[in-house]
Amino acid sequence: MEAKEIFERGVSFEDFVNMDSNSYREKTLEIYDSLSFKEESIERIKSIDKKINILICAEIWCPDCMINVPIVEKMRQINENIHISIVGKEENKYFFKVFNIE
Repeated sequence: MEAKEIFERGVSFEDFVNMDSNSYREKTLEIYDSLSFKEESIERIKSIDKKINILICAEIWCPDCMINVPIVEKMRQINENIHISIVGKEENKYFFKVFNIE
């Protein structure tokens, strides 16, 4: 399967956080709500003038994902040229193996 097909099967940030109804969801949303970018960073994000697709391999229980996925979502909200799709590692293991993600 190609990256485009996997991207199209992924979920939004909202669907991602709603995969859990307890502490992982709460922590991810807490991090999301606490995020803010410096004005310089906001301007750089806004300056992206071409569509970019970001395929994120994440699990709701992963501490790194609880931090990094909300950051990318905030960027997406700043610039409509940024599109994200979140997929799970387990069901896409064969694809991510090429990138040595284990």
